[in-house]
Amino acid sequence: MRVLQGIKRLLFRWRISTKIVAVCAFTSFISLTSLCAIAVYLDWQEFKESRLSSLNTLSEIISTNSEASLRFDDPSTALEHLGSLKHEPGVLQATLFDKYQIPFASYSREQDRPPLKYIESELPIWQEDSILIAHPIRLNEEQIGQLVIEADTGPFMLSAYRSISVSGLLVAGGLLISIFLASRMQRLIAAPIKELDEIAAKVQDSEDFSVRAIKRYNDEVGSLVDSFNAMLQTISDRDRSLREVNANLETIVEQRTKDLRIQNFALQEAIEAAKAASVAKSEFLATTSHELRTPLNPIIGYVEKIQRDLPNGPHTRELSLIRQSAAQLLRLIEDILDFSRIESGTLLLKNESVHVPSLCEGVANLLRPQASEKGIVLALESSEDCLGDDQNCNISIDEGRLRQVVLNLTNNAIKFTNKGSVTLRAELKRKGARKADLKIEVIDTGIGIDEADRDKLFKPFSQIDGSWTREYGGMGLGLAICQRIVNAMGGEISCRSQPQKGSCFTAAIPVKLCSYSPKQKDIDGIGGSFSLNSGVRVLLVEDEPVNRELMDSLLSSLGHQVTVAKNGLEAVDAAKSQSFDFILLDISMPKMDGFAASRHIRKLGKDNARIPVVAMTAHVTPEDKERCFESGMNDYLSKPVSFTQLKHTLAKWVSQRPV
Repeated sequence: MRVLQGIKRLLFRWRISTKIVAVCAFTSFISLTSLCAIAVYLDWQEFKESRLSSLNTLSEIISTNSEASLRFDDPSTALEHLGSLKHEPGVLQATLFDKYQIPFASYSREQDRPPLKYIESELPIWQEDSILIAHPIRLNEEQIGQLVIEADTGPFMLSAYRSISVSGLLVAGGLLISIFLASRMQRLIAAPIKELDEIAAKVQDSEDFSVRAIKRYNDEVGSLVDSFNAMLQTISDRDRSLREVNANLETIVEQRTKDLRIQNFALQEAIEAAKAASVAKSEFLATTSHELRTPLNPIIGYVEKIQRDLPNGPHTRELSLIRQSAAQLLRLIEDILDFSRIESGTLLLKNESVHVPSLCEGVANLLRPQASEKGIVLALESSEDCLGDDQNCNISIDEGRLRQVVLNLTNNAIKFTNKGSVTLRAELKRKGARKADLKIEVIDTGIGIDEADRDKLFKPFSQIDGSWTREYGGMGLGLAICQRIVNAMGGEISCRSQPQKGSCFTAAIPVKLCSYSPKQKDIDGIGGSFSLNSGVRVLLVEDEPVNRELMDSLLSSLGHQVTVAKNGLEAVDAAKSQSFDFILLDISMPKMDGFAASRHIRKLGKDNARIPVVAMTAHVTPEDKERCFESGMNDYLSKPVSFTQLKHTLAKWVSQRPV
């Protein structure tokens, strides 16, 4: 009871930010410790059963070989059989007893160990530093002897110590991450309250009731700010009314003039606040994307590495599940950030030359393995009618956003289809000299949608049936994002469906035609293939230790020579003193960021001006990509970076040649 009272008094004195961090850290510690304890116990049990099985098999083999020795009273042969145990490092000694429980033959790795005795039980006997295994020897259902083996328990303890050490590191790492994230998140709660407290003190000292607190969030703290501002407004109104009653006409005119100045000032403040809020939201989205993508890079990277190194390992299925979950989390992050950009009006559309059939074929090739796993057929149909006999016509549209719409619609159809087929159909119909209508249809034979529920389809964070989230996953953002992207392109998206028969989603977008300009086929094998010899001299610049170790391992596994730099300054120094064939450069780093490092490297000399420099960062906004190219970089890799992306980017920029 006193302990609880002491904790309450301690919490009473702590700041809100400290309380939030403490609660998050305590919860994370309990959760991680419990999970790691269970994992250590299960791992030790598995090793124990494996070791006992090995010893039982060994004793059975020796017993079988010793039957004849006991039957014909041949101790020398039995001793030879026992002598083979010297090749088993974990076996300390073994004794073969005859049917009278008298030692018949013995083997001992250490001469000073006490001799073994006959054991009545066939169950393993655990001792302080060893384990005893007894195996009866029978001939025609008659026991003619017994083999007793004593094995070292050192491997058991070593396995337990190793598991405990690893678990301890995981708990410590998880706790540090939890504290770090909690310390960041607590600012969202504590900062507005502190700001309100400062404004209240300012009003009290200056008696200036025209000051207003800025409402930053639509939550309980935001309601408190509204109430505070309303209170100030009430006081200000009463004060103004009192002055108006007691003042003369000149005072009233002056007051009205002052009110006008206040309103103009408030209007200017509101304009500046709106601009600041827009900038802050963009920075928040960029920071959120960076902080979420950065830990995903080593998770996905190390899972891929383990799968390549141990393709038939004991945890192949678990690794695949981890990889699928990480990919699902990445898609969820991208959906949420996309939705935030769209809602804030910061979504920018580019005009690029796009070949629609190639784009649809790429999406179909990407999703066919997923469809095959469910036993359904993914079909692709496309037709063009735009430039007479020239069927290779392109359209001017944002390629990334169009691919996102096609990918989301097709993936959604596969997710809700358990049998039958999914058809991706693209039609491009000419409307004039340089105009056409693009229609993307995704037809499935899935569960279908009731007409009464179709209004929920394009609502964000909404699914028709709450049980679908548990069965099929997702947060209900995909279709909402698709609709907003299509609307931003000047098009419309619609749905036709029948329950238990299937659905047809249609995106109709007006587009402009442009001449066919085939892009260089990328390294995935769509066009020509490329080869890259090992031994490429790579400068890896990464400040995050885990990501740095991962990328170093991946590059080294390809046979390349890797030089590591921890920040931009080290990268510039390395480029001055050594020659490299390829530079992989992170953006957010201490001392000197990637943008500045790229500009400095380009100024070092003729050779450095031609070295391929590729950005590797968790900043994925269009503005970030543009800054990369402006600072002299050649290409851009967004985290998490897969092994295939890394290999292909190297082949694209270093010693690229058609085969």
